[in-house]
Amino acid sequence: MSLWYGRAARRGWLPVWLAVAVGLCFSAVEAWAQPANDNFANAQFIFGSSGTAVGSNVSATKEVGEPNHAGVTGGASIWYRWTAPASGLVTFDTFGSGVTDTLLAVYTNAPVNNLSVVASNDDSGLSFTLQSQVQFFAIAGRSYRIAVDSFSPVFDTGIIVLNWRPLRPANDDFSSAQVIAGTAGTVTGSTIGATKETSEPDHAGNFGGSSVWYRWTAPIGGKVTFDTLGSPFNTLLAVYTGSSVSGLSVVSQDDDSGPNFTSRLVFNAVAGTVYSFAVDGFNAQQGTLTLNWTFSSSAGQFIWASDRLNGTTAQFRARDRQSQINDS
Repeated sequence: MSLWYGRAARRGWLPVWLAVAVGLCFSAVEAWAQPANDNFANAQFIFGSSGTAVGSNVSATKEVGEPNHAGVTGGASIWYRWTAPASGLVTFDTFGSGVTDTLLAVYTNAPVNNLSVVASNDDSGLSFTLQSQVQFFAIAGRSYRIAVDSFSPVFDTGIIVLNWRPLRPANDDFSSAQVIAGTAGTVTGSTIGATKETSEPDHAGNFGGSSVWYRWTAPIGGKVTFDTLGSPFNTLLAVYTGSSVSGLSVVSQDDDSGPNFTSRLVFNAVAGTVYSFAVDGFNAQQGTLTLNWTFSSSAGQFIWASDRLNGTTAQFRARDRQSQINDS
C-alpha cells in the first residue's frame, strides 16, 4: 500500500508530502501486525530445561473463549508451548520485559476454551516489580501452554521476555539437608536444578555437580544399607560425618554397585551418630531420585552373651543401647 502512494506522488496524483505521510502511516500499520504467536493454536515452541524467549505483544489480541490469565481481563496475549524434558520444579518469569505490568499463566489441555490452569501470576512481588513469576512441578514429556499478557493492553504493550529454568531443590546445600529418620525407609526427591557447593568434595570419585543432601541420625548401631534403586539416572552416593561441607570425613561412597547404574553402600552405623548423605549424578546427570535404607536383619535384636569369668549373663539390646546385668 505504501508503494502505491509512492507511485502516486511520482505521477503527480498526490502532493509528495501527503503521499509520504500516508505511506508512513501504512508502513506503521504493517509493522504492527499481530504477532505470529498471537493465537493459542500458533503458540511458539520453546525447548530445553532453561532458556529465554523474546517476543512482542504489540497488536496482540484475546481470542474468543480465552480465559482471563491470573484472573485479569488483559487482552493482548501471546502464547508459547513447552514440553518438559524432565520432571521437577521449574520457574517461569517475565523479568526484563518492556511491558511494565505483565500477566503470566501456564496451562495444560486444549483447545483454548478448555484449558486447565497449572499456575498463574500477576505481580511477582520480587523487588517491587509488576512483572510475573510462576513455579510448578513439571512432568517429563507433558506439554504446557504459556500465555503472557498485559494488565493494561491499551496503554502497556511491547517487548515480552519469557525466562524459564529449573528450581534448586530445597536440600541443594549441605546446610539445608533434608532430615530422614528410622531404621528403614524410602524418600523421593530430585536433583534437577541442583548445584555443587564451593569446597564440596567429589562423591564416589566423580566431579558430579548436581548434588542434594540428606541427614540421618542412626537410631541403633549395626550394619545398614543405603541405595538409590529406583532412580532413573546414573547416581553417585556418599555418606559422611562432619558439621560443614568443607570438613567432611568419608564413611562410605559408591557409584555403580546397584542395578542400572544406581548406587549402593553398606556401613556399620554407630547409634546416635549424625550422618550426611549426598546424592549426585555421574558427570552432573540430573533426575528424580529414590533413596532407600534398611538395617541388616540382626541389627536391633537381643544378643545374649555369657561372661564365664564373672559367672554372670548379660542381655544387650542394641536398639536403645541399654544393657541389664543379671546375676546368675
